[in-house]
Amino acid sequence: MKNKTLQHAFPIVAAAIGNRFGIKVSVGGDQAYTTGTAIQLPAYDGDDPDYQEVAWGLLAHEAAHIRYSDFTLAYGDSVLHRRLCGAIEDVRIEHELAKDFPGTRLTLRAVIEKMIANGGFTACSSAEHPANILYGYVLKSLRARVLGQAALKPLVDLTETALNACFPKGAVIRLKGLLSEVPDGLTSESDCLHLADRILTMIQQECEQPRQSNQPAPALDNPSSADAEAKQANDSTTADESGHADAEDDDITQATQADDEPSQPAEDPIANPDGDDDGDSPDHNPVLAALLTAEEGD
Repeated sequence: MKNKTLQHAFPIVAAAIGNRFGIKVSVGGDQAYTTGTAIQLPAYDGDDPDYQEVAWGLLAHEAAHIRYSDFTLAYGDSVLHRRLCGAIEDVRIEHELAKDFPGTRLTLRAVIEKMIANGGFTACSSAEHPANILYGYVLKSLRARVLGQAALKPLVDLTETALNACFPKGAVIRLKGLLSEVPDGLTSESDCLHLADRILTMIQQECEQPRQSNQPAPALDNPSSADAEAKQANDSTTADESGHADAEDDDITQATQADDEPSQPAEDPIANPDGDDDGDSPDHNPVLAALLTAEEGD
């Protein structure tokens, strides 16, 4: 009886909250997203005892996008660029929301813990595509450090191991330096986009440098498998009609349906990186070649 009452009451309560702030809130389907003027929440799941708490967290996240994000911003055609910016922006807006509404920190934390339990957040391994490892580390490390989502810490540690195995030492050190600018160095989504630009430029600079003789060559343990996984991750990126994108596998808007296919998959193919590596040019550096290919638009 309690579940049935909640099933009928939740859409009414959600709509009433939206009306208070001049935002249309609808409940239905299997995804959470915002168009900038309206919010869609997934339909009530009577078998999920955590649905209500997770739904409030999703509502808070989407409301934060409306409150703080720039829906006119152009990301470009690069999937990796868009996903890096989206990861940084998600952390920025949730940090801002928690300053204005401290209680949202707990509901957002509950969403992340639910995602971990459902497999929506997983650790990256060194066998994965470099783009996945880079994105996964940025997303999880910022959430753990800035937002205090401690349940992600074990995944961050494992993903950092993969990052160190795949990328040059200098790139990892400089990446951590750039990420230290979050959140205090960011005041807008445009700042997040600029930081994503700087990260990718830095990675390219580091990978183009000739490796020292005592530094092992970065390589993918299984290029074909990693390439397929990276394409699957890129295909799981969904964009609302305003162009604001969220990634299904690691984004908070997909907490209740980590295994579902997105409605608007990205089409960017990621080619298999060259197997030969002399380490002296980007054309023969498998990590850089893979990242550059991942940035190509369709």
